[in-house]
Amino acid sequence: MQDRFEKRYRDNCVIYILIYAFIGMMTGLIFDALITFLMTVSPDTAKSMASYMGIATFAASSIAILAPKAGYKRIIIFAAIVTSASLAAISYVQNQWLISACLFLLMTGITLFDVILSPYIATYTAAASRTSFLTKASCASVLGTIIGTFAGGPMIVLLFSKKLNIPYNAAKILTQDISSFSFGYYSGYIDAHRIVMMVFAAASILILIPAFSIRESVGDHASHAKEKQSSGLPELLNKYVVLFLIYTILSRFAASLIAPYVSVYLTKIGINRAAVSMLATLQYLSALVFMASSGKLVKKIGQIYAIAALCLASVPFMLILANGHRFGSQVELIVGTALFFRAGLANAAVPVTNSLTMELVPKKSWALYASLVFMMQSTAQIFAGLFTKLYLFNNTSGYADAYYYAAILYITAHGMLLAAFSKRYNCSERAECNQKHISSTTGQ
Repeated sequence: MQDRFEKRYRDNCVIYILIYAFIGMMTGLIFDALITFLMTVSPDTAKSMASYMGIATFAASSIAILAPKAGYKRIIIFAAIVTSASLAAISYVQNQWLISACLFLLMTGITLFDVILSPYIATYTAAASRTSFLTKASCASVLGTIIGTFAGGPMIVLLFSKKLNIPYNAAKILTQDISSFSFGYYSGYIDAHRIVMMVFAAASILILIPAFSIRESVGDHASHAKEKQSSGLPELLNKYVVLFLIYTILSRFAASLIAPYVSVYLTKIGINRAAVSMLATLQYLSALVFMASSGKLVKKIGQIYAIAALCLASVPFMLILANGHRFGSQVELIVGTALFFRAGLANAAVPVTNSLTMELVPKKSWALYASLVFMMQSTAQIFAGLFTKLYLFNNTSGYADAYYYAAILYITAHGMLLAAFSKRYNCSERAECNQKHISSTTGQ
């Protein structure tokens, strides 16, 4: 019986990791092909991408709170259907309001998988293996993102070349300056994007196959719901919980200034469309490489020091990216290298941070706290979107200046993390963490 119990838990984790890889593929498309598509057909929507992400994150977090009662399986199936349908719709509709609505639904579906990641994995793993499974899930997501990013750009250029009946290399050169397109070129370029998004929408529905294979028991969540009803919110108001929320707000605001707009920025400094996709793929590949080794760093220096060291080490590369327009013929090499290390170092901290989140509150509050964290992140994203739309991107140097602002916020956030959390939470081994804050891990 115990073996079957453990096998079900492990199988559920493996299934989610597979699903999360599909979601990574969708994320790669969103931050590459979709954002350039929106910059062409709905510039105001594209400039507010961070705000849409923020509002969608808030909606997804509200839905995720229902996990103890509804179960993760139903939420996953719902999110998969919404993601596929909204991506298909956004590639077809032309009304600006409908495009905005479809983008909101798409981001809500995608973000739901992020919100439930930590509590889902925590539910089906022992404390000792939690970081390992979260790292595997993050790596799977990044691998999917690499596929989505790498496939999107070249597919668009290939379809564009077919529509114009010109060689692939000629079409690739044309995409270096889409502002000079004639109506025929413009239509072909947009149609190429639409076809690619329809292909990805069809592929995303495959998520339902592993989703229906999740074996969920009422006992997985019933006790969580009872405990939450009896406890209320006091355990979410301690010093460390509040400080972590401030940390996550600062970090997400910084990331939201740059992450949604990488492809746009690279295009603006004169890099052709296919090369943009290649460079975006390179940064995701670096995240995969660095994530795979983050666990070793945690064991060597502890989780708080690891998070801070990785993220602060990415700051110098942000400063290089802010000056990308200065590198002339070497722009692809220098910017590509900076992207590789910035993305790799910053993203390597993600699974460690996700694991830390689950240590700050009791087991009964995992889903609630994960939702609260994402709600705070959504608030940061909304304000970041307003900041970019109303101020930052109205300046000619706005996309470059975003990296300066992000660097300052990263230094502030991780300085606070070191000052507030090092003494109690800088654990290199799970048993050590449990010993340090046993009251926070009761029931895990």
